[in-house]
Amino acid sequence: MNESGTVREVIERHRMESGIAADGGASDRWVVLRLGRIPMPFPNSSARRKVIALHDVNHLVAGVSTGNVGEAEISAWELARGGCGKYLAAWGLDLAGMLMGFVWPIHVLRAFSTGRTMRNAYAFDADEVLDMDLAKLRQVLTRPDRSYFSSIVGSAALFIGCLILAVPVGAAFLFMVILSLPIWALTKDEGGVV
Repeated sequence: MNESGTVREVIERHRMESGIAADGGASDRWVVLRLGRIPMPFPNSSARRKVIALHDVNHLVAGVSTGNVGEAEISAWELARGGCGKYLAAWGLDLAGMLMGFVWPIHVLRAFSTGRTMRNAYAFDADEVLDMDLAKLRQVLTRPDRSYFSSIVGSAALFIGCLILAVPVGAAFLFMVILSLPIWALTKDEGGVV
């Protein structure tokens, strides 16, 4: 992928090359995650729409794909820095995504470890970040090295804490998906399915 230009330009090129909607799915009524062939729909809330751009920036900065494994990795990466700031929807989705640590433990743990060395875009204004050069943004988000011992102990505690929180949040998310499934099935032909 060509990473020259502003973050906004790189994301637009990536979306076009990947067949993703130009707005990243912000205008869709539903978000449909798929586990194999099993659809997991949930309403595309205004809270989620507000974080799509910053979430996409984090994918780009972390170098993480947008498939199932990539979404599990970016959940871990975003939480490793301490989370998603004021964006409650991102917190919920990331904690639910951490459950994939039980499916892809090496990927999730590696992404979490990498995330501990950086800041994520949730601490910044979306337009400011999108207008930055990608290389410059990566420099801004890289954190200085800390003591190895405190880093590994803190990382382990935070990782375990996220996994513990992921269980009830993931259960609530699954309950929402189950409730949403019949409504989505009746309205999915109206568009907005990813």
